[in-house]
Amino acid sequence: MRVALLIPYFGKLPALFPYYAASVSAIARMDVHLFTDTALPGHLPTNMYVHAFSLQDFCRLAAHKTGVAVEFSQPYKCCDFRPAYGRIFEDFIAEYPYWGYGDLDVIYGNIDAAIKEYCSGNDIVSFREGWLSGSLCFLKNSTLVNSLYLQSRDWKTVFSSPRSFLFDELGGRFYGEVMSGADPLSLHGEVVSFTHIVKSLEKDRNLRCIFQDMVCEQIQWGRTLQYGSGKIQDIKSGEEFSYLHWVIMKRRFFHAPPVSVAPATFFIRNTGIYAQRPGVYEALLKEPCRILSGIAAMTNRKIFGV
Repeated sequence: MRVALLIPYFGKLPALFPYYAASVSAIARMDVHLFTDTALPGHLPTNMYVHAFSLQDFCRLAAHKTGVAVEFSQPYKCCDFRPAYGRIFEDFIAEYPYWGYGDLDVIYGNIDAAIKEYCSGNDIVSFREGWLSGSLCFLKNSTLVNSLYLQSRDWKTVFSSPRSFLFDELGGRFYGEVMSGADPLSLHGEVVSFTHIVKSLEKDRNLRCIFQDMVCEQIQWGRTLQYGSGKIQDIKSGEEFSYLHWVIMKRRFFHAPPVSVAPATFFIRNTGIYAQRPGVYEALLKEPCRILSGIAAMTNRKIFGV
């Protein structure tokens, strides 16, 4: 069983892309299809397929496949279309039993194990318990699943507007409430989101889903994770994650050594990536330097908008 991960990405690649690519290469059951207008490095995994694509190409294809006028200029808006990727990119996934969507600001762990354990027999696999995870989500390549987005009364409004509605997740920034125990079906934004559709159908037993927290999005101070042999583990407890998502950390003082090809093994803390296992030197000198540099950068962004 193989999954086609569909990622439209326009603009400059994230600085951490070599680390992302290294983690992709260790996955046997997933192919990454990258639709991009960006020049890519020569060292790419054999399971990463690059399709020359512009943002305008995406808008034209989305309009053609959905029948709605699509026009926008901010690449982030593509996220709203994720629930429809099964239809938009149907010509690229015909031979795959499952497809998925996700982000580039991640490092994958043992994704093969998740695919083997959860995909067979389920329609959707979300790596967050409370909502459909935009950073990684797997969906069965079926007429039913590929058409689920049509069950939102707002899908045409979402697709025809240049604004982002967070349609692929909760339709609003309700993450804190849901993580605190609120039922996502009781929280309503401007639109009926993809999570609302899927959770409702699952509740009525019309859809087979897995909603489980399998991602690390925040590393506690002093904690060290190790990437190696296709796994991400806590070096002390041995706790393992399907993937690591930089969503919060990258906004502060997260730093990674610039590389063209990532090492086979590296270590990750709240302050970034380290080629060697962090010790006293890193704790007493490197980490404080990274923190101060990050604070200065955040201050400049607030004051000067840079």
